[in-house]
This record gives sequence, structure tokens and C-alpha cells, in this order.
Amino acid sequence: TVTGVQTCALPISIALEERAASLGVAVRKRNQGQSSPTLIQALIDASADILVFDGYEFLPETIEKAHNSGTLTVVIDDNGEFSEVPCDVILNQNLHAEISMYASGPSGRSMLIGLEWALIREEVAQQDVPEWERRQGLILSVGGADHRGLGVSVANILEQADVGPFVRAGGFYGEVSMSPAEMASVMAHSMLGVLACGTTTWEALCLGLPTVGLVVADNQIHVAESLSKAGLSQYLDCREELDAGRLIELIRSALEDPIRLDRVSRDSRAMVDGLGGRRVAQALDSLIG
Repeated sequence: TVTGVQTCALPISIALEERAASLGVAVRKRNQGQSSPTLIQALIDASADILVFDGYEFLPETIEKAHNSGTLTVVIDDNGEFSEVPCDVILNQNLHAEISMYASGPSGRSMLIGLEWALIREEVAQQDVPEWERRQGLILSVGGADHRGLGVSVANILEQADVGPFVRAGGFYGEVSMSPAEMASVMAHSMLGVLACGTTTWEALCLGLPTVGLVVADNQIHVAESLSKAGLSQYLDCREELDAGRLIELIRSALEDPIRLDRVSRDSRAMVDGLGGRRVAQALDSLIG
């Protein structure tokens, strides 16, 4: 078990605090934002065993100073943005991740690259997953922070198009409440997911849930493209606008091909076994001795 890991999110929602508490993780709030030049001193003063950076606004010099302080420093990176930054561990859990993305960076880093390291929640990994033909309905989720209100818009589109019954999972700041265990169960028993192309995508693969992907942020486009290239999903780019007609076309096209969906379900489960989080924990534990 890795101990002394600090959570460093600002602002952090009550929902995230409750989630941390349920896992026995203490939350220590800080006043500095990711790009604050004074953040490094606050992190060093925390005297953590491990510092994990997961965000796009952290300054490279902050991560480098954390690394130089002697604290085990981990960077969660999706698209190679931090390829040049000195640290102890790079974690890229994506299908499109390749070692070559970090070839020009400092040597000596531990590279946890690919879906075998996908950070799947225990609630997902522990699900009893039925075969695809025994599933019913759709699940809609646009991610943890739906600042644009796409969840409501997409839900209205699905209702008007009458594509069948669906369950909407709200984010941390949404009005729809669903616990991680409840969401995992609904995903495991749904025949299709309409999901933002974030971490939930890998949970869907673990559960054998075929998806229509929604790209709602710039960092998700490579995820969507890699899934499409692998024949596992089609996607709709919603960063500029939400094309209702195209969305319904993708959903209906998927539902009208049950043979393909069954194949996708089986292939998906073979790609993500749900043990990535444990592998990461073991890797970090071995590094701190």
C-alpha cells in the first residue's frame, strides 16, 4: 500500500472530498493554483512520500523542483505535453500512448504506458459483467465537470429522438446524483454508452460497453481517434457545437448492428482488465521501497 499521497486539486468539490473520505484518504486543501509559482513550496512543505501531478496547467519548473527535492514525483500525462519534464514516473494510460512520445525527454524515468495501466475504479473492476445480448438501454455521461451543460442538451436530444430508454449519469457539479458503484452497475448492464472521451472511456472498455464518444475537450480528441481507428467506437466532436442529427445517426447506426456491438463488447473487455490501478500502486510502492 502506498501511503502519504496528497490530493492536490483546487478547487475541490464536496463530492470529491466525500469520495476521498470513503477511500480513507485525507484531503489537505491548498491556496495555490496549478500555475502558481509559489505552489512548489506548499507541496514540499506537505512532506508527502509521493507527489502526483494530474493537470494541464502545472508549470514544468514546479514539477522539476518537486523532483529535485527528492520526493517521488509522478506525472499523469495524456498527450506528451510533459515529455521534456524531469520526474520519476510518467503515467499515460491511453490507447494512443507510445513510448516514442517521451523519447526526447530525460532518461531514467519509469514509463507506465498504455491500457494495462488504466486507472480503473474498484467499483468498475469488481462488476459482474453480463454478456452484451443480455443488456438493455443506454447510459449518458459527459464527464465529471459539465460546465457547458451538454448533459442536459444531449438528454433532450435522446428523448426527442426516442432512441430507447437511457440513464443519465451526472458529474460532480451536476444535478443528477449517482454513486460510483451505481454508475458502474448501470454501465455494466447497458447496451450502449454515450460518453465523453475521458477516463470513463477506459471503464467502458473494462465493462465491455460499446460507446458513441463525445469529444468535449481538446485533450480528448486523441482518445476518440484511437478508439475509432481500433474499430471500437465512433465519435462526435462537440467542442464547437453539438450536432444533434449526427449524434442520433451514430447512435441508431450502432444499435442497428448488434453483431458488431457484441464483437466490440468482447474486444473491449480483452483490452482492459481493470487491474491497472493496482499495477500503478505496486510500481510506486516498489519505487519508494
